[in-house]
Amino acid sequence: PRPRRRNRAAAPRRVAAMSTLSAARADNFYYPPGWDPSQESLSQHTGHTKGRNQYEQKGLIRFELPFDGWCCGCGKHVGKGVRFNATKDQDGSYFSTKIWKFTMGCPALCGTTFVIRTDPKNSDYAFDAGIRRKVESYDEDEATGARALGETDHRKQEEEMRKKRDPMAALERKNDDRARARAAAA
Repeated sequence: PRPRRRNRAAAPRRVAAMSTLSAARADNFYYPPGWDPSQESLSQHTGHTKGRNQYEQKGLIRFELPFDGWCCGCGKHVGKGVRFNATKDQDGSYFSTKIWKFTMGCPALCGTTFVIRTDPKNSDYAFDAGIRRKVESYDEDEATGARALGETDHRKQEEEMRKKRDPMAALERKNDDRARARAAAA
């Protein structure tokens, strides 16, 4: 076995002196050297007089579309969850609850302005201008469960799809196609 080294007297550790800036940053407080609190506020001294975020600075918020819709200008579909930079303004009140109006532009850059308001009476949103809300209705049947019908009643389309899926109807269509092909070839 190797002989163990004797511990020499440990040299005194040097602790790096923190500058005043890094010491202040450790507490998240920094006061610039030229700032006098009796003369002006810290935000005035640093030039942050408009606010710290884009809502305080420009009145913009990030708005996510709560429902599917169509632009009334270009007809483009705008899906649920699409995010916009929107202006947020108070547009009245319902009892003590504020009604907010959100104004944003079409993502297709057609120039149409969407206006959406909160509707606290019905716990919903009202699509006021520039955008048409997609209204989905549901038909509930015990055998098939709930299925979306879309904007209108699509019973005729469902009947056609049922005929296309029917194996006997598919066989009849195939025989008719073969007969037409033979007639065209002759």
